Amino acid sequence: MNQKNHKIQKAKNACQEILKDENVILSKDEFMSWLVKHEEFFNSFELPPIFDDELVEFHSLYYDLKELLECLTFNDEAKNAVDNYTSANPLNEEFILKWLAKNKELWNNLILFMIDCVERE
Repeated sequence: MNQKNHKIQKAKNACQEILKDENVILSKDEFMSWLVKHEEFFNSFELPPIFDDELVEFHSLYYDLKELLECLTFNDEAKNAVDNYTSANPLNEEFILKWLAKNKELWNNLILFMIDCVERE
């Protein structure tokens, strides 16, 4: 098996490992383990692949899960922001403006992930 076919097979196996079912729900621990296991393979790509479907699928999946993991680091901060918003009077303009200003950086960190995901669908 040549190097290209080996890489394609490795990508296919990695994807099958995590995409057992189309509607599978992964725990944070499951996809974190998968990311660690396949980090070296992901880092072996000098550029994102564009021609071989299996390589594109693996690269996209790894990248998305890595980005999701980064977003999860904001989980507590996002929960606190939502709790703060829902516990106050959201009809108060001054409160809304202060809340928006306070949480602007959090919004920026989370929205980039969402935009990236939506654009690929």
